[in-house]
Amino acid sequence: MIAIVDRELRISRASEELARALGGARVALAGTPIDRFLPGAGTALRRAVRAASPSRLSVSLVVAHGTMVATTIEVVPLERDRGAVIAFEQFAAPAVEERLAAVLDHVSDGFAVFDREWRYVFLNRAAERFYGRPRGEMLGRVLWDLFPRALGSELERRMREAERTRAPVELEIVSPQFGRWMQYRVAPYEDGLAFFFRDVDDEHRMREALRESEERHRAMFEHSLTGWLLTAPEGPVLAANPAACRMLARSEEEILRVGRAGIVDTHDPRLEPALEHRRRHGWVIAEMTMVRGDGTRFPAMISSTLYRDAKGQERTTLTFYDVTERRRAEEALACLADLGPVLGASLDLTTTLDRFVHFVAPRIADLCAIELVDEVSCVAFAHRDPQHGPWSARVRPFGAAIDRVVADCRARLVEHVDDAWLVAASERPAALAEARALAPTSLVIVPLVARGRAMGALLMAHVDDARRFDGSMLVLARALAERAALAIEAARQHRAALDAKRLRDDVLAFVAHDLRTPLQAIAMSAGMLSTPQGSSVAADVIRRSIRQATQLVEDLLTVAVVESGTIPLERRPTSIATVIGELIELHRPLAEARGIALDAHVPDALEPLSIDRHRVLQLLSNLVANALKFTHEGGRIDVDVRLVPGAIEVQVHDTGCGIAPEDLPHVFDRFWQSARARRGGAGLGLAIAHGIAEAHGGTLDVWSVVGQGTTFRLLLPRSAQLAAHESPSATR
Repeated sequence: MIAIVDRELRISRASEELARALGGARVALAGTPIDRFLPGAGTALRRAVRAASPSRLSVSLVVAHGTMVATTIEVVPLERDRGAVIAFEQFAAPAVEERLAAVLDHVSDGFAVFDREWRYVFLNRAAERFYGRPRGEMLGRVLWDLFPRALGSELERRMREAERTRAPVELEIVSPQFGRWMQYRVAPYEDGLAFFFRDVDDEHRMREALRESEERHRAMFEHSLTGWLLTAPEGPVLAANPAACRMLARSEEEILRVGRAGIVDTHDPRLEPALEHRRRHGWVIAEMTMVRGDGTRFPAMISSTLYRDAKGQERTTLTFYDVTERRRAEEALACLADLGPVLGASLDLTTTLDRFVHFVAPRIADLCAIELVDEVSCVAFAHRDPQHGPWSARVRPFGAAIDRVVADCRARLVEHVDDAWLVAASERPAALAEARALAPTSLVIVPLVARGRAMGALLMAHVDDARRFDGSMLVLARALAERAALAIEAARQHRAALDAKRLRDDVLAFVAHDLRTPLQAIAMSAGMLSTPQGSSVAADVIRRSIRQATQLVEDLLTVAVVESGTIPLERRPTSIATVIGELIELHRPLAEARGIALDAHVPDALEPLSIDRHRVLQLLSNLVANALKFTHEGGRIDVDVRLVPGAIEVQVHDTGCGIAPEDLPHVFDRFWQSARARRGGAGLGLAIAHGIAEAHGGTLDVWSVVGQGTTFRLLLPRSAQLAAHESPSATR
């Protein structure tokens, strides 16, 4: 086996036999440094090539499959320093080693063998691919020279440990040379070390991702505020997180021991339908009643799913959270919504307080009481037991506690009432005796505040251990007290308004009565001033002033009656045409004097209406008088009557100055007059007309266009009024 090399030991030619031994083609070997196949012999070989005479060298030759064999070569230098001819002695590679090398070349893990000097003596193809270098470049070279970054690393330490102790070593670290996770196995043998390795970077990252995912899920499980249970479909509990243990007031071991039957109310009618839904669909979301370790129950929203674990066994997850606070909030909102109609049903103070306390007890508390500080006798009390005696306003149980709450204007919550608290809250022995008789176990006292001042207090209490007041109920108690205070203030204002109205009516009646007598005397005196030749101008002025004063007195009395809602009506069948005729005759002289046309349009054969003729004439007179006041000379006023479904409509239309849109809402207010009006009355005429219309079961409305005129429309119902006049009470 012969090879010709140049001065740099590059192969220029090789025999076929040598090419086969080296495991390559002759053409492929051209240009390849021959010392690649002669590890450790490069320096001696260069001296021999450049020597003046042939020389023999003992070398190690790397043949096919990375096998290394010992042989002898003869180096014959060529003239003119053109290289040398190298002749290899015949050798035979052991068949077993060739087969082993072939097997190792097909192993996916990297494999290398080092001698005791840490030189590579064998590498398989997987190692060659991983290192990215031909085996020939590495064989015979020292590991630490090829990979200096490995010096001082954990890999070096463990490999030297294996070489020293002659014991196998396994490790998984980040390669100091390539920065990837590698798995190494180092096995000492007689002449050195066998070195197995493989790249596990992707595998390690997958394991790390899986570990982090498991840690995240474990953290979610351990730190979640929602209760988590891992269960079997038949009912056993396999795991419980801390939140579940807190809500159920049990340890995890106890939850696992009692199972589903111990933590879910098995009598809850919603349980079986929920389990059936989960069996059919694989999931369920429902509200259930759950049971704590002490036997108390609470509502919980649960969600549960079916799945199979890695072994194919059917499992279920169950998550739940306590909805007690949400239920309380919903009940509080419903309570406040239901309270509105209760408080709005009456403006009487006593009735309002009584309805309020009976609403609260027993719905929210076992007993409820209200005390008003400026009306000690005004006390409302309700107890869940109707047989329980009334609250004594004179004895005042809990009086000292109520007074402190009112004085401080701050609510007081007593979650657990004991006898020492009852003693401190009671002013006298009688009060203490009654407080003990009421036997509260938990109570709350809230000030009733209106206009920034405490007007009293609301007390609510439970009388057994089944229910207790806590912080959430204090919020509801404050809301109830706020609404009660508003209702009380409204009732007081209503009472004050009624008192003021009653006083005003008394004053009006007194003034009207006392004014009539002097007015009559003045009228008689004015009549005596008249002579057969006629009355004097002064007498006429006096008589007109008396008529205006008398009309004003009558209007004041009438508007008072209108506001009371009790206008006395003397209903009789009356022809509306007759009333309209009298109306026109009454106002025609004044209309003609002012140059205003006054006409009426009444259909023939109108059926009689059951009305108070005097009051309806008064109503229409006020409308026409108002039209005359605002219609200029040359204008006109029309009174039109027509039939409409179920009623007779009377319209009074004028061509006057009209009413501004912003004034229309005030037209029927008492004592209101338009800025355009000529001061000639008290502003009561339209208010009286509106009241008379409503007393007849009718309506009176108005529309107007500034500069074009105003129309008042009166609707008087027909059928209802005709039926009314036939009753005995309709005629007086």
